[in-house]
Amino acid sequence: MYGLIDGDILVYRIGYSSEDVPERLAGFRLKEYFNEIIESLLISDYTTHITSNDKSNYRFSIDSSYKANRTQPKPKHYDYLRNCLVDYSNYKTKISVGLEADDSIGIESQQFKKVSDYCIITVDKDLNQIPGWHYNFVKKKKFYINKLNGLRFFYKQLLMGDNADNIKGILGIGPAFADQLIDSCDTEIDMYRIVYQIYKEVDSVDHIIPRGQLLKIQTKPNEMWLPPEISSEELNAPAEIITKVNWKKSFERFSKIKMKNSTTKQSECTLNTPQS
Repeated sequence: MYGLIDGDILVYRIGYSSEDVPERLAGFRLKEYFNEIIESLLISDYTTHITSNDKSNYRFSIDSSYKANRTQPKPKHYDYLRNCLVDYSNYKTKISVGLEADDSIGIESQQFKKVSDYCIITVDKDLNQIPGWHYNFVKKKKFYINKLNGLRFFYKQLLMGDNADNIKGILGIGPAFADQLIDSCDTEIDMYRIVYQIYKEVDSVDHIIPRGQLLKIQTKPNEMWLPPEISSEELNAPAEIITKVNWKKSFERFSKIKMKNSTTKQSECTLNTPQS
């Protein structure tokens, strides 16, 4: 089995757990952790992927606020550990320029004839879009994702958004509601129809494509997500599951909370503004 390794996650994982030790010891921990993963999975060969630091990721051109909420400082040995992955040939590292390591993993996964021929090694939930074997090296859990469930995961993200990457979704729709809405769908058209109708009702359908392009992990070079082709009649035909799942009550509750918080902040700004 071939390993597709998320080097970005490894750097952060080892980095944050090694802030109280010298950088050389952090590098040793990275090596030991890496070797343990390879040996435990009986990996025959592998590639490690990391994202370039040059901000060339195409997602920033779609939305300049992408990942803008990440204010936590990087690990103390961040640069050193990245350099370890790049400089030592045994890590077999590829730097992803213009895209993310997740995309490079998604693209490389398509080079295999069968999804059982490779394993995606990460703790990043976003890669659950990609069919095949996955290994969470923190929980030491190996699991399989088929094509349908990979699609479902993506459409659930379109509904929920992704707070970690500062991508908005529909207020009030969390994992439980998303599961109820999408898990009953067996085709991508059904999934998109639900997403479209909910966005149309409480948000804007104009937000679907840019958010989808931020969320979608590439499986082809320069791939940009677009909705499936569907007639207007089919797109607007009532989706029965929407009426069964009481997501709108939660949306209205969260909207009131958001409005109240916004009003409070505006009042605080007024109170703190010097009067002429």
